[in-house]
Amino acid sequence: QTARRLLIAGDSQGGLRVWQVHRSSNNGTDLAFHETGFYQLTPSSASPSSSSSNCSIVCMEPLQDGRLAVSTDFATMSNSSGGLLGATTLPTPGPARAVHILDFSSSYYSEEEPVAGSTTPQLSPPPTIQCTLTGHSSKDAVICMCQLPNGDFLTGGGKLDATLQLWSRAQLDGEDKPQEHQQQSDHTALLCTQPHKVLSDV
Repeated sequence: QTARRLLIAGDSQGGLRVWQVHRSSNNGTDLAFHETGFYQLTPSSASPSSSSSNCSIVCMEPLQDGRLAVSTDFATMSNSSGGLLGATTLPTPGPARAVHILDFSSSYYSEEEPVAGSTTPQLSPPPTIQCTLTGHSSKDAVICMCQLPNGDFLTGGGKLDATLQLWSRAQLDGEDKPQEHQQQSDHTALLCTQPHKVLSDV
């Protein structure tokens, strides 16, 4: 399989736009960007101070095996206008403030090389929500994330949270016993509420 190059951008309304990147000329000096997906994360739980169920993207971090970690927070009133026109909805378990592990492997890997100079985008299937981490949700949004060489995952909360939380690879892969499951069509998302370890007062 060939790994595609993807560019993914998030916005303040929970939107995720995906572009496939490939060489647009035979000399390999020019890049072409073709949009292959437009999605909107929609949490199942609204903000306690707002009836809006929208979320905003805070930060993102690429992970191994074509996965992407996305930190979200409650959308502000000015950014809670509802669904994004043309976006495919991605329902997520848990609150708007959480970290979601999205599996883009079906988009990231291709059996064929992109054709140089092609102007036809290769549409990608929507990513699946592999799991949602809510260890920071009651205090502040996650503002930095890092995957360790062994596959474990670190999340750092904002100043109202001030903790580093370590999530094991088994938790991300669903091998550890999760606290809750949520069915999403033909896929079961995992809701993990407790990290493997917590480092307080960072």
